[in-house]
Amino acid sequence: FFFNDTATTEIYTEQIVGSVRCVQETGVGPIGKCVDDLILFMKCFFDEEMWRRDPYIPRQPWQDEIIQEKNKQYTVGYFTNANFFGASKANRRAVEEAVVALRKAGVNVKPVTIPNFDEIALNFIEITTSEGGMARLFDATEGEKLIEEYKTMVLFSKIPRWIRSIVAPILDLIGEKRSARIMRNSYKRSAQEYFDVNRRMMLNQEIMLNFWRENQLDALLSPGLATPAIPHGMSQKLMISCCYTYMFNLLNYPTGNIPVTKVKEGEEVYDERDCIHKGDMFFKQAEKAMRGSKGLPVGVQISTLPFEDEKCLKIMKILEENLGSIEYAL
Repeated sequence: FFFNDTATTEIYTEQIVGSVRCVQETGVGPIGKCVDDLILFMKCFFDEEMWRRDPYIPRQPWQDEIIQEKNKQYTVGYFTNANFFGASKANRRAVEEAVVALRKAGVNVKPVTIPNFDEIALNFIEITTSEGGMARLFDATEGEKLIEEYKTMVLFSKIPRWIRSIVAPILDLIGEKRSARIMRNSYKRSAQEYFDVNRRMMLNQEIMLNFWRENQLDALLSPGLATPAIPHGMSQKLMISCCYTYMFNLLNYPTGNIPVTKVKEGEEVYDERDCIHKGDMFFKQAEKAMRGSKGLPVGVQISTLPFEDEKCLKIMKILEENLGSIEYAL
């Protein structure tokens, strides 16, 4: 069980470029053995001492009455797949089983289609690569040697812009369309270009908020990742399989992950039914990652609007209480 709360230290600047927001603020969230563990941590985190230490954090006392409420009717939208990186059969089934469990609890659950998933994923990549050469990572490690899994990403981040303009069309021609899109969108940006990326983020947030209101949602249920846990060393080749988490990081929606099931026999594959980008390098790596995955845990995500952390945890608790018990190796 994991919970990533609303990042509460956003900064707004209006003097120079209109309404521009400091993007990708860090959120601190707990890992626990159950939803109650996550709730307990968040109660401690929403403490008066926090506001005394950092006056820039909005004062928002913990609303335990939302957690304790018994008869509230919730509407939860769900989706099982995204074309940017299709979810495996096991990950889609996890969402479907969560839908059944929520409906059993009386929750109104309905399928939805995310209007701008690809744009959100690419926008996230734009933002996280804008400094060029993964400079923030090197600053954070203070000279410590990077682990092997970062080497490919570091090399990729240092490709000059003029080379990217040549390589991207070639990748398109040989069927590596996802790699081409990433190549075009991940490079060092000027301050003005960064503001442009920022505006795209705000537009994506507005589109999602309109979608949310039109569907009258309380929460959104989605795959946790595109695949179950991948073998050690493969993360450098399958980073974009985390696109289901990119979405809520960019939107700054509080999001919790809850285990639902395990990979069953016959689900240790990744094929054209899982992804429309059959045969590209990411597809082949996902195929490889799925081999031998039987028995691995598979989870789903529950997300709510910013600063609705208690509602997110409440719906996670409803889901937990209506799922069958799952035994894990750890």
